[in-house]
Amino acid sequence: MKKLLSVLLAMIMLFSTLSCLTMSASAVYDSISSARSISSGVSYTGTISTADTVDYYKFTLSSSSTVTLSVNAALRELYVTLYDEDGNQIADDGPDWNSGGQIVFNRTYTFTKGTYYIKISKGYYTYDDNYGNYSLKLTTTSSNETFSETKGGLDNSIATANSISPKTTYKGQIAFNDTVDFYKFVLSTSSAVTLDVNGALRELYVTIYDEEGNQIADNSPDWNSSGQIVFNRIYTFTKGTYYIKISKGYYSYDDNYGNYSFKYTTSSANETFAETKGGIDNSIATANKISLGKTYKGQIAFNDLDDYYKFSVSDNKININVNGKVSELYIRIYDANGSEVFYESASANDSGSISYFNQITLTEGTYYLRISKGYYSSDNNYGNYSFTVSKYIPATSITSVSNITKGVSIKWSKIEGVSGYYVYRKTSGGSYSKIKTLKDGSAVSFTDESVKSGKTYYYYVKAYSGSSTSEKSGTAKIKRLARPVLKSASNTENGVLVKWEETTGAYGYKVYRKTSDGWKYIGKTTNAYFTDKTATSGKKYTYTVRAYSGDFISSYNSTGVSKYYLADPTLKTPSSTTSGIKLSWTKSAGAEGYIIYRKTGSGSYTKLKTEKGVSNLSYTDSSAKKGTKYTYKVKAYKSKTYSAYSNTKTITDKY
Repeated sequence: MKKLLSVLLAMIMLFSTLSCLTMSASAVYDSISSARSISSGVSYTGTISTADTVDYYKFTLSSSSTVTLSVNAALRELYVTLYDEDGNQIADDGPDWNSGGQIVFNRTYTFTKGTYYIKISKGYYTYDDNYGNYSLKLTTTSSNETFSETKGGLDNSIATANSISPKTTYKGQIAFNDTVDFYKFVLSTSSAVTLDVNGALRELYVTIYDEEGNQIADNSPDWNSSGQIVFNRIYTFTKGTYYIKISKGYYSYDDNYGNYSFKYTTSSANETFAETKGGIDNSIATANKISLGKTYKGQIAFNDLDDYYKFSVSDNKININVNGKVSELYIRIYDANGSEVFYESASANDSGSISYFNQITLTEGTYYLRISKGYYSSDNNYGNYSFTVSKYIPATSITSVSNITKGVSIKWSKIEGVSGYYVYRKTSGGSYSKIKTLKDGSAVSFTDESVKSGKTYYYYVKAYSGSSTSEKSGTAKIKRLARPVLKSASNTENGVLVKWEETTGAYGYKVYRKTSDGWKYIGKTTNAYFTDKTATSGKKYTYTVRAYSGDFISSYNSTGVSKYYLADPTLKTPSSTTSGIKLSWTKSAGAEGYIIYRKTGSGSYTKLKTEKGVSNLSYTDSSAKKGTKYTYKVKAYKSKTYSAYSNTKTITDKY
């Protein structure tokens, strides 16, 4: 009996030992401390059993990365949970089987550099189909962050912000365990800062802080139709240190985690008076002193909305010019006691720029000019501006603008006591630019020789004295039409034919004939020729031409082109006589004689005879031969001037 009990006891102990060994083997990965190490790109298998409902896996990221976890199983349900190296849960899922009775789980996470744990555990219910085998695979892709991050991130505050430089592209990541990144940049002068952020994310928060931690701008850009965030914004800041915070959007969707890149560029505002932090000239007490007639530059910044300037006047009128690429500015003037004596809002024109001018009457004394941001806080209400406070100079007026031989002539009224004038020009659709500075206060005209025929030009003029300028004159418009080049004048059967070269941009031409009283208009045409049918034979005529287009007209050749007009004679019907073929014609007033031409059959004309004397109006061709067909024509002449040919007559000699 004792022997039997000993055997039985030994068997019980062996069974207990084997059971313990089996449990240990199947539950070896049942905690973070005993987690199984796995590698990217390798498939692993495990089992959920009644004796082992939990498995832990351990993986390490050498850099911040995108992690894709795939789990497959013929199970009803599983729990998939991820932890960081401190054991904090950072993600969890409970995937169910699909219609094919399979769990096909795939999810992408983003994590910083470090060690992580995956927990695979039984689903909620204890159905038999909640036990079985599964497989898992992990793949990782580095996010290539510019600044390496570990655990919950290293740059999650202003104090730990990474320093960045302009014109350099930086890469970062919104991770499941690191949703905030701070970056630090320094402006050595007041500047416009352009920030570009791109990422395959649903949403981001982009926030800007000053060096004291005050928020001065924020945005929450969304993805576009292509699933990309493409963010671009221009800020204006004073000299100083700033922080960019890029953080996860509002929702915790997976597509709110991922990689992004950004870059910033700067453009100095070139302020005349350097500003830092929230500005240094934001009150009458801190106003910068300016001189009349000098141009100054300033900036309306996100963290500096006001600028004050101090000036003195002795005359009772001043000019204020303000220009800037902003939508609206407030312009105020205060007297020495701080009382407001002038206020006006300056708004942008159609091109988005302010071009403000005003004349203001002030008594002698000290004043303060305040330039501040307009009402709205849209980005285009921030930007650079320039201004001039100057002594009043009255505007001139353009008295004429005309086409002359060398170009376009502009004339204006004289302003007493000025140093000179500025001439500005633009073409249709263009912008005005200064084309001439006249350093003579008595100069009241200018010829623009750089114009091209067919183009329309606009002009205005400003008077100046020292660095003070007047308001611009009214504008004058003209279409440049070059003077037509005269080619010839010749006698035709209908009158004097005048020819010229075409003028680019001309619609037509006006023709003039010289008289004792000057040039007289005789007609117009759209061709480059014109026949004066009113000419009288035996008289010399001089012609000139002007091109025109609408109300615009060119200059003209004052010498003109001349022609002595001889009307063409009319050849009468010839007769065949025993002496030859007898020809006669009408008289051309002013002629010295006539030239007779003949041709035989279909041959060419040859000169037959020159009849001198204005009264010789007939000729007998005694060289004609019987039975031969002849054709005749005649023209009048005076010295080296010839009329057009007469009509022709054909006859066959009978004798």
